[in-house]
Amino acid sequence: MRVVWTEPALDGITNAYDYIFTFNPLAAAHMAEALFAAGDSLVNFPHRGRPVRGTGMRELVSVSPYIIRYRVIGDEVVILRVRHSARRSTNP
Repeated sequence: MRVVWTEPALDGITNAYDYIFTFNPLAAAHMAEALFAAGDSLVNFPHRGRPVRGTGMRELVSVSPYIIRYRVIGDEVVILRVRHSARRSTNP
């Protein structure tokens, strides 16, 4: 099992980091590290996140208020998007 980060997922982390950095650079770094750690931890427990009804995707909310949306495909956990929970959901 391995974790694959898509460009939209990486962009989500970068955008969150850039925004938080303007207020608190240390908090931005901690948030980004925590999001990467949470996503990478799915290699051990890929079905830990809650299912997203009718999509085949799952969501992990371990670094509040950020949502990691992903799909398990064969032996890969494909992280599709990382977004703030206050933002409107888009599929993926």
